[in-house]
Amino acid sequence: MRICLLLVALGLVGTAEAPAQQPALNLIGTLDGHTEAVYSVAWTPDSKSIVTGGFDQTVRLWDSATRKEIRRFDGHTGLVLSVAIDRDGRQILSGGLDKTAKVWQIPPTTPSKILADNPASVRAIALKPDGKQLVAGSGKLIKIWDLDTAKVIRDLSGATEEIESVAWRLDGNQVASGDKGKMIRLWDPASGAEQGTIETPSDTILGLAYLPDHQQIVSAGSDGVARLWKLPAGVTKAEAIRTFAGHKGPILAIGLDASGNRLVTGSADKTAKVFEVSTGKDLFTLEGHGDAVKTVAVTGDGQKAITGSTDKTVKVWNLADGKLIMTYPAFPSPINTLEVGPDGKTLLIGLADGSARIFDLSIADPTKADRQTIPSQGGPITCSAILPGNPTVVLGSEDKTIKLWPVVSPGVLKNLAGHASQVYSVAWSPDASKILTGSADASSRLWDLAQGTLIKTMDKAHANVVYAVAWSPAGDVFATGGDDKLVKFWNPADGKELRKGEGHSAPVYCLAFRPDGGQVASGSVDKSIRLWNVVDGKQAKKLDGHPDDVYGVAFSPDGKKLASIGYAGNLLTWDTESGKPLTKQKLGPGVMGYGISWSPDGKVVAVACSDNKVYLFSVP
Repeated sequence: MRICLLLVALGLVGTAEAPAQQPALNLIGTLDGHTEAVYSVAWTPDSKSIVTGGFDQTVRLWDSATRKEIRRFDGHTGLVLSVAIDRDGRQILSGGLDKTAKVWQIPPTTPSKILADNPASVRAIALKPDGKQLVAGSGKLIKIWDLDTAKVIRDLSGATEEIESVAWRLDGNQVASGDKGKMIRLWDPASGAEQGTIETPSDTILGLAYLPDHQQIVSAGSDGVARLWKLPAGVTKAEAIRTFAGHKGPILAIGLDASGNRLVTGSADKTAKVFEVSTGKDLFTLEGHGDAVKTVAVTGDGQKAITGSTDKTVKVWNLADGKLIMTYPAFPSPINTLEVGPDGKTLLIGLADGSARIFDLSIADPTKADRQTIPSQGGPITCSAILPGNPTVVLGSEDKTIKLWPVVSPGVLKNLAGHASQVYSVAWSPDASKILTGSADASSRLWDLAQGTLIKTMDKAHANVVYAVAWSPAGDVFATGGDDKLVKFWNPADGKELRKGEGHSAPVYCLAFRPDGGQVASGSVDKSIRLWNVVDGKQAKKLDGHPDDVYGVAFSPDGKKLASIGYAGNLLTWDTESGKPLTKQKLGPGVMGYGISWSPDGKVVAVACSDNKVYLFSVP
C-alpha cells in the first residue's frame, strides 16, 4: 500500500539530475514548522495563503507572502494525507490515516465591517451592554456607532482636550469619557447631551470603569492614583470617595470584576495591583513583568486577572491570592490591549504591530491555546472589545479606523467518519456543498457538508486503493485514480461510473482537472503523466521524461502548463500543448516530493516535501 511504501522509503535518495538544457525554477523560500514530512499542499483562491497537511498529524495555514504560520489545526490522530480548499477560501478539507475527513474553518483575512469616519487615532472604545452600539473616542470627538449598519448615530462634542478613555454604564443609559485635560464628562447617549463633569487632580484620565450600582465610577490617573467617584449631575468639581494609591508611575489601565468588589490596576512601574473597592485596601502587587503593564482584564467570574505589558508578555493571575497562574509565550511586539469575552474563555490580545491574537483562556497550556491570528490593521491596536453573544471582536487603531472581525470556531467543523481505512484524497464540489473522498478501503464516498452525512458510497471504485479524487470545475463529473492503473469518471448525481481511462502500467497516484474542465491529468508510479479527455475518457497525450514515480500534478491557472513532483524529488513543468518539459530540477539531497499546488495567480508553485518543509518556486 502507498502509505507503507512512503514510510519505508523516507531514507531513500533519488539520483536523477536535471538536464542542462532545461532551466530550473527560482526558489523563493520555504514554509518551516511541520515536525515531520509535509505530504499535501493547497493554495487559497486569492493566492495569499497556503494550507499544508503533514505526517505530524496537523493541518497548517500559512501566509504566502511572509511564509509565517497563521494557524495550526489539531484533531487528526494519524498522518494527514490530503488537503483541499473550497472555492470561497473559507474552509479546509483534510483526510488522513485515521480513516476520517475533517472540515476546518479558515480565519478571515479581511474584516467584516470597517468604521472609518474618525478624525484621528481611535484612542478608546466601549460597547453598549447589549452589543448593538459602540462609543469611540477619537481626537476631541466622541462618536456613537450603530454596529448593524456601521453608521454614526450621533456625535458627542464638547471636550476641549483629546479623549483618552471611554466607558458605557452597565444599564446602557450613560457614557463617560476621560481626557487629557483632567476632565471626566458624562453623556446621555440617547440625546447626546452632557449630563455632568468631574474635574480630577490627574492631568490625564487613562481608564474608566463603572461600578455595577450605576452610581459610581473609577478613573485611572496619569498621577499614579485610581479614584472612586460618585456620579454627579451637573457638578463641575467633586471629592473622590476613595483613592487607590501605591503605584510609582502612571496607572495605564484598570479592570473591575463583575461584582465591583475588586479593582485591578496596571502601571508604568511594571506592576499591577489588586485593590478592595469597598475599603481601598491594597490586597496584592502582581510583579513579574519587565516593563510597563499597559493593559489589564478581569474574567467575568472574578477569579483571574490578565495583564499585558510592553515587555511583549501576557500573564494570568489568581485574584484570590495574587499568585501567577501562567505566562503566554512572548509575542512579536508590545501588548496594547486585552479583553476577555462574555464566555470567560475568549482572550483577545491587541498588539503594537497592528495585529491581534485570540486565545482560549480555559486551556491550561498556553502553547496549545492559540485560536486565531488577525492580521495587521495598518496601525497599532489602541483599544478593543468583544461583542456579547456574537463571535466578533472589535479593534480600534491608530490608522483612524475601527474594524470588526469574525471569530472562527476552534477545532473541527465537520468530522466525516465511515471509511474502513485511511483517506488518501479529498475534493470539494465547486459549490462546496458536497465532499468527495477516496480511501484504501477501495471506495470513494460522497458526503453532504451541511449535514455531515454520507450521500453515496462507490464501493469497489478501484480494485484495492483509491489514491486520488478530483472534481471538475463545473461540478458535472468527478474522477478517481487507483491501484488498478485506471482513471475513472463518475456522475455525481447518481454515483454511476461513466467511463474509464486505460493506459497506465502502474497505480495512479494523483489527478488534476484542467481549469476549463476539458481534460484530466494523471500521474503514476509508471513515471508517466497522461492527459485524458473528459468527454470520452480517451488519452489525449502522454508526457514522458519523469525520472521517478509521479506523486503530484497541478495545472497552471490558464491550463497551458502543468507542474509535477516525483517521489525522488524531481520537479518539472510542462507545456501541455506540446507535452514537452519546460523546466526540470532536483530538490535537495535526500528530499522527496509528495504534493504540489500551483498558486491561483499563476506565479508560484508549492511543493510538499519529506524534510518537513514546503518549497516555493516562482514560475516564469
